[in-house]
Amino acid sequence: MEPEVRSVNFDRAAEFYDATRDAGDEIVTWTVGLLEREFAGRGRALEIGVGTGAVALPLADRGVELVGMDVSTAMMAKLVAKAGGRAPFPLVQGDATQIPMRDGAVSGAYARHVLHLIADWRAVVAELCRVVGRGVVLIDVGGDASDAWLQLWDAMELGPQADPVGLDVARDGVDVLDEAFIAAGGVLRGTEDIVRRDLDTVAQAFAEIQQRSPSWTWRVPDADLDRAVERGTAWTLDRYGTLDVRLQEESSVRWRIYDVGA
Repeated sequence: MEPEVRSVNFDRAAEFYDATRDAGDEIVTWTVGLLEREFAGRGRALEIGVGTGAVALPLADRGVELVGMDVSTAMMAKLVAKAGGRAPFPLVQGDATQIPMRDGAVSGAYARHVLHLIADWRAVVAELCRVVGRGVVLIDVGGDASDAWLQLWDAMELGPQADPVGLDVARDGVDVLDEAFIAAGGVLRGTEDIVRRDLDTVAQAFAEIQQRSPSWTWRVPDADLDRAVERGTAWTLDRYGTLDVRLQEESSVRWRIYDVGA
C-alpha cells in the first residue's frame, strides 16, 4: 500500500513550471493589482507556495513588503535566478501546516494554487490566521469547470488517485473553506474574480497530461494515465469529431478575501 500523500512538492516541476503555468499577463497584472490594494499600508505580507515568484516578484516591484515560503527549494531557486541571483525579499523553506513564524508576524497573507495540494489544508488556514493575527488573508480558489470538461473527466475514469490531495472546491464547495476560516478567527469579507476567454483545447489538455505537467498526473501510474487518455480521446472524437475543440468558452480566477482578528 502506497503511503498517503500529505502535500505535493514541486521540485520536479521547477524547470518547466513557468512555461506550463502561464496565466497570461492580463491575469497576473489583475492579481497583482488586487493584492497590492489589499496589502497597501498594512506592512509585511506572506505568500505560501511562492514558487518561482510569478506573482510575488511583480508585487514586490510595486513596493509591497513580502516574505515568501515554499516547501520546494528548487522552485525558490528559480525565483532567485529570475530576480538576478539575489532574493528580493526573505524566503523561507517550510511546510505551510507549521509556518515558522511567531503569532502576528505579518499583517497579510495569500495563497495561490496551494490548498488543493495539501491534505491538512485546514491546518494551513489556521496557521495563516495565526501568523496574520489581525489583518487580511486572500485565497485563490480557482474557477468552475464546464459540464463538458466534467463529463470528459468522468469518461477518462481516472479514479481517486487523480483527485486533489487537499481542498477540492469542485467536490466540497467553498463553504468548507469559509467554515475553516471562521474556526480560525477569520470572516469572509467578499470575493473578487476576473473572467477570460478560454483558449485551451482538448488536444492541448491531453498533451499536457502526457507530458505530466499537471501535478495530479504525478500520482497516476503510466499505464493508467495512457488508458485514461485513450478513453478521453474516444469520448471527444465520438461527440465532436476532433480533439481541437474547446469545451469552455470562458474561465475565471476567483479570490476569497478574509478579514482576520477583526
